[in-house]
This record gives sequence, C-alpha cells and structure tokens, in this order.
Amino acid sequence: MEAPCPRSTRRRGTAGSSLPSTLTTRSSLPQSVITSGTRRELYAEHWGITTGEIRKLIEECQQQDPTWTRRTTIRTLVNEHVKPRTAGRGVGYALLVSPDCTK
Repeated sequence: MEAPCPRSTRRRGTAGSSLPSTLTTRSSLPQSVITSGTRRELYAEHWGITTGEIRKLIEECQQQDPTWTRRTTIRTLVNEHVKPRTAGRGVGYALLVSPDCTK
C-alpha cells in the first residue's frame, strides 16, 4: 500500500474547503506575542532563529558559564541556558529574541 502524500488534497473540517488538509490542520498550539501593539498568534512554522542568533547565544553562554566548552551538548545549552531565559515568559526562545520573526 502506498503512503499518502503529505500534500494530499483530502479535506478535513470545513465542507468544500479547497485547501490541502496539511494547511487546514495544525499539530501545535500557537504562541501569542505582541508586536507593534498588536497581539498575534504565531504557529510553529514561524518559530525559528538565524545562525547569527545561534552564534550570539553560544557566545553569551561561553562568557557567562565558566564550565562551557566546545563539548557542551545541546541538551545542556537548552536546560541550563535557554529554559531559564524563557521560564515564565509564555514564549519560546525564538520569539523571545525576535518577537517580530516570521522565519
């Protein structure tokens, strides 16, 4: 049996919708941000950071954490540096550093 195409035109929800099902359903909840005085809901396809922002984060970690080495893992980066920065903020790191981001 052939696997279904991820861009299938099968419809879900609204009868008569001409959008592919991949565009009419979402697997994640949006994060709510305020940009230019307007509240917006951004879904996962808009959450991202640039390589420059990653480099900046790593440089900050290197300066602030005396135990940081080239062998520090992504798990450590997230648990010891990203999670504390985002705790209680209601958004992930990408939207925290760039609330106007749209990938």
